[in-house]
Amino acid sequence: MNELKRKFVINVSIALALVLFFLYFGADFLVKQIEESSAKIVENKQSIYLLKSKNAQLEEAKKGRQETAAKMDEALSWVIDKDKTVAFIEEAEKTAEEDKVRLKMETVNTKTQEAEGSFITSSTFSFRAGGSFDAVMHFLADMENFKYCVGIENVKMAFDDFDQYNKDVIVLTFDVKLYQKDSQK
Repeated sequence: MNELKRKFVINVSIALALVLFFLYFGADFLVKQIEESSAKIVENKQSIYLLKSKNAQLEEAKKGRQETAAKMDEALSWVIDKDKTVAFIEEAEKTAEEDKVRLKMETVNTKTQEAEGSFITSSTFSFRAGGSFDAVMHFLADMENFKYCVGIENVKMAFDDFDQYNKDVIVLTFDVKLYQKDSQK
């Protein structure tokens, strides 16, 4: 039995040595694998975070582009077609009538200024409006808020004769630059 004990102790010792060997080197291997995997996980999380932030920025940029495009479409809708200038004049006359203002209009610049390759042109009209102070100011405010794309320049106000029938009223003179799009382009 002594022989059997000796074989048992040797086998147990060998098994224990193998277990310790595998635990020492296997644990070292496992620790290295865990460290590498952890580093990859952290790297992947950072990549995912960067991708998510870039996607969020992309979504914001898309939204901003859509809003800008909508605003540009709206602004372009204010620019009247060149062949519909009469509609602008009729609307100015209607606004003057609603505001109880006498109105005289003259075309100052029928020659349109067109930039190279641009489809936006402009024409300048001279307005002379006469009436009470409140009516004249209301008319000017309406012109500033016109649905058309206009620029108002050279505003002058005086207590003057509007015409031979309306003497001593507030007379407002100003130039209106009407921006137009060439419907042929």
